[in-house]
Amino acid sequence: MLDDADLKMATAWKEGAFQFSYTPVDDVLRQFARWYNVEVVYEQKAPSFKLTGTIKRDFTLSEALKTLELMGLHYRIEERKLIIMN
Repeated sequence: MLDDADLKMATAWKEGAFQFSYTPVDDVLRQFARWYNVEVVYEQKAPSFKLTGTIKRDFTLSEALKTLELMGLHYRIEERKLIIMN
């Protein structure tokens, strides 16, 4: 039986959102890479924090990354590359 969190994650795509529950940031960035058609490049190793919450899919990449920036993610965008600096 699905609990509320699992149900939210399973139906988020229908509601036009990314839904995360203790999701490693590299998994979040992998989803962003597919959705926004960018390549994710790590200057160092992938950050180790996890994300829980919802991000609307109609956000631009920059808007979506604002959430991760508040959690300490440092990045820059060069053409079709999302470069993670930390």
